Formats: sequence, C-alpha cells, structure tokens
Amino acid sequence: MNAREQILGRLKAISMTDPISTYDDGLKHRLDAAWDGSFPDESRRLAGLFADALEAVSGEFYSAASVEEAAEIVGRIAHSSDYNAIVVDGGDMADNIALRVTDTLQVIAIPEAAQRSEVLADIHCSMVEAHWGVAETASLAFPYIHAVSTQPHFLAETVIAILKRDRLLAHLGALFNHLSPEEMKNLVLVTGPSRTADIEKILILGAHGPKRLIVILLD
Repeated sequence: MNAREQILGRLKAISMTDPISTYDDGLKHRLDAAWDGSFPDESRRLAGLFADALEAVSGEFYSAASVEEAAEIVGRIAHSSDYNAIVVDGGDMADNIALRVTDTLQVIAIPEAAQRSEVLADIHCSMVEAHWGVAETASLAFPYIHAVSTQPHFLAETVIAILKRDRLLAHLGALFNHLSPEEMKNLVLVTGPSRTADIEKILILGAHGPKRLIVILLD
C-alpha cells in the first residue's frame, strides 16, 4: 500500500466512524494525524523521499552541507551546460550563493519591469529560493506576496531552486499548516520541470516553462 492509499484509508475511516458536517479543530487534529502517520519524521529520510519523488517527475536533486558547497554545485551545473550568466530572484540564500560564483558567472539581478522580459528572455539559467518543500510530491512552494517578479521561476531553460533542509515538510497538509492566509492568496506549487504529453502521448519537457528543474537542499 503506497502513501496515498494509506492517507485515503485513514481519512475514509475518520469519515465513517465520526462524520462531521462542519470543520472544527477536532477534525483538523485527526486529519493531521492521518497525514503524519504515513510519513517519516526524520529529516534525512524526508530528504530521500523528496529526492525519489523529484526524480520520478524528471527533476534533479543535490544536497549541500554549506553555502560554499551549494555554490560549487551551481558552478558545475553552469559549466556543464555552457551557461555564462545566471539571474537571481533576490532571496537571501540565493544571493549568498551568487556572491560565490561571480568569478565564473555573470550574476544578474531582476531588472526593472520595463526591461524585465527582454533581459530575462536571453538568460538560460536562473536561481530561485523556495519557501517550502513537500517531500511526498517533491513540490516547491512559492508564496509570491514579497516577490519582485515570478519570471525567473518560469522563463529560464534551467531553474535551480535552493531549499533549506528545515523547510522540507512531509506532505501538503503540513504545508498548509505553515502558510499564513496572506501567503495562500498568491501561492504557486512547482513539481518538476514543465512537462506535457498532449500530443500523441509523447512526453515533452520544457513546453510551457523550464526544461530542467534542479533542487539543491541546503543544510
């Protein structure tokens, strides 16, 4: 029985034994227990679950013990793909990593709105900072309430997402417990690179967004 079946079974048992017509705190606690009972608590195991789920949707996973190691990974990715520039979305972690790759990469901050699309259209790699990660589905959560622009998340051919290990959650239920009502108003969940199989059921990556999504889990 996979994780999804375990969760659905627990939720079904709750609804059959204790039907509730309206949402209350008691129901919330039982739903949280149903979610949490299906996932490991230990962060290393969550990281493994996230990595496996990300690989299943054609994403790439790296783990870094320090900002310096993360910068080395970014440098290797850029070198292997012949990228000479990277746009950074302005998060603190991404900025710290960017400071350490300026010897080999041109680091570009998000331009003013009038020039943004034109400038970013010519950049093949971006580095963004994920606010939360969901291990079950390898999803990255981006609440855009403070974002300057969403374009670095979607316009580049390759998107490198930085995620702190302590921001990795087991499941979607845990994610929504951590989000404020304001953050939920403009929230995007990204799971793997852009993909479609609309035409003859042939899987195409990068059709509507980045062709590569690389997640660096930072301690």
